[in-house]
Amino acid sequence: MILILTTLLLLISGLGLSYLINWLGDVLPLTVEDPPQKIAFQAVCLHCPTRRPWRDFLLLRPCQACGQHVSLRFWMVLITFPIVFAAGCLYPPHLVQGWMMGVLIFYFYIVAVIDITHRIVLRSLTLVGWLITLGVGYFAHGLPLTLLGGATILVLMLLLFYAGVIFSKIMEKQRGEPVDEALGFGDVYISIMAGFLIAFPDAFSALILAILFGGLTSLFFLVRMFVRKDYKPLTPIPYAPFIILAIFVLMYRQG
Repeated sequence: MILILTTLLLLISGLGLSYLINWLGDVLPLTVEDPPQKIAFQAVCLHCPTRRPWRDFLLLRPCQACGQHVSLRFWMVLITFPIVFAAGCLYPPHLVQGWMMGVLIFYFYIVAVIDITHRIVLRSLTLVGWLITLGVGYFAHGLPLTLLGGATILVLMLLLFYAGVIFSKIMEKQRGEPVDEALGFGDVYISIMAGFLIAFPDAFSALILAILFGGLTSLFFLVRMFVRKDYKPLTPIPYAPFIILAIFVLMYRQG
């Protein structure tokens, strides 16, 4: 009975937090525009963009200005987050407490939503993430292994990042047009968090697994574009969600 009530409470809490994730995922990226906008305590339509009444946001109504319906991303967060949040809090990895897992899931959902929707990793969120993951890593692995894991991933990701920069420059010369970098610096920031959470020496596995997840997804999109006959070479994909997925897989594998 206690387990049922706890699960129900976590699902209800997760539903409320899923609205918060969707709201933050839309308004936080406005702070990096040129010029940056102040965060208003209103929802925003990404299609217009127009400030939306809270009633329309909470009741999932279309935008009054442009008629745009609620996005698929919004629905996916509402459906998946409460389940993942409740499961993570009830059954965390053995090295981590349930409330810690809940904080990690909430934080990484925000990062993934923003990266998928806006193709950006916010620096302000990165600083918060470093503090959270460093604290959890210290609790689970101790400070030396946690810091060594972060440093190891930092070095490896910097090598990959600058290799990607060189590749992009070469392709720009060959194609005669700008080419997006395969790996953004925000992905390097997220990878450091993976190093903190997985710690040394398992941090290597997090990087390899993230590359594998990203490669499989890239292959899927490549096949999909060929089938739809809209193939565009060097199409960038958000990479942070794959790093996050690798983090959670390896955290449970360590258990």
